[in-house]
Parts: sequence; C-alpha cells; structure tokens
Amino acid sequence: DLEDASDFEKAGTATITDVDGSEIITWTSKKGNALFGIAGLTRAFVAASIVVAKDDLQVIKGIGPFIEEKLNALGIYMFVQIARMTPELEEEVNVAIEFFPGRVKRDEWVRQAKELVE
Repeated sequence: DLEDASDFEKAGTATITDVDGSEIITWTSKKGNALFGIAGLTRAFVAASIVVAKDDLQVIKGIGPFIEEKLNALGIYMFVQIARMTPELEEEVNVAIEFFPGRVKRDEWVRQAKELVE
C-alpha cells in the first residue's frame, strides 16, 4: 500500500526512485491506495519516492538542464519539494549537485519555488 495515491490516475506510468536508482512502472488499475497490474518493477523499494507529476524545474532561476537532471536523481521533481527545503537540506542539495557551491541559497530557489506553488 502507498501512503497517498490520490495523485495517481486509474491507470498510468510513474517513476520510483530511491538511493539505488529508479525504475519506470505502469499499472492498469487502482483501488484506494493499491495499484493493480503493475509492470516494470524488478526489485523491492523500502523507502522510495514515486513520481506521477513533474514540474519544469528550469523555470526557477539558476536551474538549467544539468542541475534539473541532478535534482531528479536526488528525487526532487516538483516545486513544492524545493519550497519545503530547510536550510540544512539546501546545503545537502548544494553538496549533492556539485560544481555550484552556494547556488541554492544564492539564487533563492526556495523563495522562487514558494511563489510558483502559491
């Protein structure tokens, strides 16, 4: 069971991501929080994010294709995820995206994302 499948279509495609990588899955039907007819799942995911919606993160000043790809690899796909970043998480993301020290805070990604979410 999923914690919240309210954003899931009755049938569709999603990306599941955890520290070991990601997989694209499909399902043929949904009842409550249970997906049925799942295909593409080749391993167990203990703690993972499931992406059924994805924002164009490049709308945020300071995020280009390269950084968006890095953010996606970290499981960050939506403005709301950036809007909810704590200062500690901002720093962790800065370290993880490499090559751009201080960019998250300097370009005010959290502020920009909050404006986009509102």
